[in-house]
Amino acid sequence: MNKYFKNRIKNAALLKCLRELGTDAGHQLKDVLRKEFSSEIELAVWHRISEQNRTEEMPDKNRKSLRLGWDGNDCPVCDKYMHYKLDEECVVEVEHIIERALGGSNELSNLVPCCDNCNRSLGYAFNEYVIRAKSNRGISHEEWVHLIGDWVVFKQILYWDRDLAFWLFNNFHRQFNLHANNPMEWNEKSRNFDGLIHRTKIAERFERVIKELNKRISRKQFETQNGPSPKSKDMSAFARQYRLRLRHHMRGVVS
Repeated sequence: MNKYFKNRIKNAALLKCLRELGTDAGHQLKDVLRKEFSSEIELAVWHRISEQNRTEEMPDKNRKSLRLGWDGNDCPVCDKYMHYKLDEECVVEVEHIIERALGGSNELSNLVPCCDNCNRSLGYAFNEYVIRAKSNRGISHEEWVHLIGDWVVFKQILYWDRDLAFWLFNNFHRQFNLHANNPMEWNEKSRNFDGLIHRTKIAERFERVIKELNKRISRKQFETQNGPSPKSKDMSAFARQYRLRLRHHMRGVVS
């Protein structure tokens, strides 16, 4: 899995490119993103076309623990308040950034909280529009590979800036709306998506996304070199020293 996190996001170069492209060059921006996430795309495409088995399902104990820890968070896709209890209207679920069908792992770096409605809508869009694209729409193999790459990029930025992700990948936005209880629409009059995004702010918003991705990637690299993080209740000398080294490591990333 080292290769998966090998490419670091190059903040200055990418932001410079965004500003040069302008706010209406969405197709060029997607080309930039495909290059930045080339390792993730390569592994996802290889996993799919070689017909590898999907990653094993997360144990119920681990899933429940994550859901309980995320109780009370807002869904990063629809902004609704999420609950742990299954009888509530908006229930928190575990969402894989890269799907298990594309080789995505059950490691914390590949998991985010997401409400049950958005989790289901994204799953339908992925299965019907991406995975079954060749049989449902008869697209070529090259188009299918390109579509998988687009989906990987879409999911990488969706949870840090939903509006930017939906604006860039309008086809996935439409598929999401087909299955969502509360469809999200682009406001043509104000030129804003769902009343939140303004095209002149894309570079600034994307800078925040990049910083967040940088932190997640850097933490994963640290855990690869030093072993998995100790549990929060572990107060041993090793655990305290591990957290101290991790804090110093992440401080350098944030700065």
